[in-house]
Amino acid sequence: MSPDSPGFAHLSNPQAWNLYAYAQNNPVSLWDPDGHDVACSYNISQCVADANTATNGGGRVTENTTVTHHSFLGLFSWDTSVTKLAISGDEASFRALGDNASRLADLIDNHSFTLEVRYAADSGNPGGSDSFLPSQGNSPLSIIDPNHSASIHDPDARDQNKPIPQANTAEEFGHEVLGHQWGELIHGDAAGSKMGNPLWPYAPTTRANMRDSITGENAVRKLDPSRGQKDIFSHHNYSEAPSDGFKR
Repeated sequence: MSPDSPGFAHLSNPQAWNLYAYAQNNPVSLWDPDGHDVACSYNISQCVADANTATNGGGRVTENTTVTHHSFLGLFSWDTSVTKLAISGDEASFRALGDNASRLADLIDNHSFTLEVRYAADSGNPGGSDSFLPSQGNSPLSIIDPNHSASIHDPDARDQNKPIPQANTAEEFGHEVLGHQWGELIHGDAAGSKMGNPLWPYAPTTRANMRDSITGENAVRKLDPSRGQKDIFSHHNYSEAPSDGFKR
């Protein structure tokens, strides 16, 4: 039930002052022993399966679930659990599987943050996915909806000059986790403020982070050529973000 270290709070970002954010403000029923993991929540089997598909892992991405029993004055007792992603076998050979495998290993090895991958409906983007990052005043969180609706939830596919299939959940894992999250948390490409939202002034939105997301997704699509490839510049709002000098 302890909070994260004060070292994770930034005076310029009031959202980071909440040191229980790692447990969604509910450290009794949602438990994370050190606050520094890549954790799957809700639909864990789908999360692990998509992580394997996105990295071409062949089952080497596994789950490590820890259950802890708690009691209070002998009157109440409850169990809490956390499921982390883990890599079986030699990590170097796993990284050699490709860029996405290396990106996932980067996220698992870095213990300076909590990254939650939540498989649940995203009310803001039904049937799709979304990511929330520190540069936006959030704890790292990616939401992937395993129940795709018939409506268009993937504007990147919709906006292609040549239509391609909308992202499936494995491709969304590549886009959100191995793209947006890796780009900011590991590579330093801040996702930044939501476009047109003055409430997130902490960092400018970067085109580099958008390209990271398309690159992460395209690596998954490449495993099945029938899925097609997205244009590296196709991320929604790309044209609205400040230019970083990257040329076609």
